[in-house]
This record gives sequence, structure tokens and C-alpha cells, in this order.
Amino acid sequence: MLTYEQRFRMWFVRPYEVLHSRPQCEDDIDWNGAYVALAIGCMLCERYFRAKTGTTEVLTREAAKLDENVGYNRRFHKAAASHFGLSVAKFERFWTCYRNGVQHQGMPRKVFRRVHGQTIVYKSWISAAVDFTHVPTEETKENEVRIKLNPWAFTSHIIELFLNDTNALEIGFHHAFAQIHTLHENHEN
Repeated sequence: MLTYEQRFRMWFVRPYEVLHSRPQCEDDIDWNGAYVALAIGCMLCERYFRAKTGTTEVLTREAAKLDENVGYNRRFHKAAASHFGLSVAKFERFWTCYRNGVQHQGMPRKVFRRVHGQTIVYKSWISAAVDFTHVPTEETKENEVRIKLNPWAFTSHIIELFLNDTNALEIGFHHAFAQIHTLHENHEN
């Protein structure tokens, strides 16, 4: 049986490395794996900070009735925001734009918010340029807020968090790693 780290490398690290190994060009309109890498990073970011905050499992309806689920998402958001040096509000804007967009729509989404009677548009701005890092940062111009991120650096950073924290790796994936079976294996179990 493979270890958690071996399976983590097989299911996430190696696919990320394959995506990242192809030279990326700013004007390459034929191929760019940045959004796929970002999807990997978002999945792992949520899994990592849920492992760190004890919120890896959605509680049952019975537990929710007893208010045991109070703060479930808030604890995760707060821990992730702290790690990245962001306010919880900035992390939640990033998460809504990037994670919710990528995981639900295949691309980061625009987010519209009413602030003091004005509509503010939050949107993604990704690049592998030097001034784009693994930490989401906001750049404001009039009523538009661009959330800057290097998707390669972000995903690499989250992968390293797991690889350097075997406890989080085990907690985060103790039930979730699939096994690969060949056609010749006995499937009676």
C-alpha cells in the first residue's frame, strides 16, 4: 500500500509538475495550464486549512441542529487568511473570485459588491510575472479591484505546505485517497 505522501505525489504533485514543465509564454494562445494548476491549488488550499482547523468533514444534520457546525467555514477562512497575511475579508474576496469561480465555473469569476452606494467589481488578474506571488494581493483602480496572483507559485506553495506537514497530509486525506487497481487484481474485497 502506498503512503499518504506517495499518493499525494501521484494524485497532485506529479500532475502539477507535468503542467508546469512545459514552457509558458505570455502570448501562448495554444496551451496554458495555469487555470488547471490553480484548480489543484484551490482544492489543496481548502483541504490543508480544513485539516489545520479541524473542519475536514461536514457535520451531520443532527450535529448541525446542535450548533456544532457553527463557524465551520469561518475557522478555515481565518486560518488561511492569517497564513497569507490577509484580513479575513480580503481572503474571502479572493476565495469567492478564484476558488468558487474555478471550482464551479472553470475560470475565476467577477464578483460585484455594493460598498457605500457604489458597485465595486472584484476580478482575477493572474500572471507568472515577478510582481505576482503566491499571496493574493489587491490592486484598486476606480471601482475595480484586481486580485493579483501567480497561480504556479500559489499551487507550489500549497503543495509544499502539505509536503512539510505530514500530520496535515494524514488528516486531510486519511479517507480520501483513491487506490489504483489493475484489471488483473482480485476485486473481491
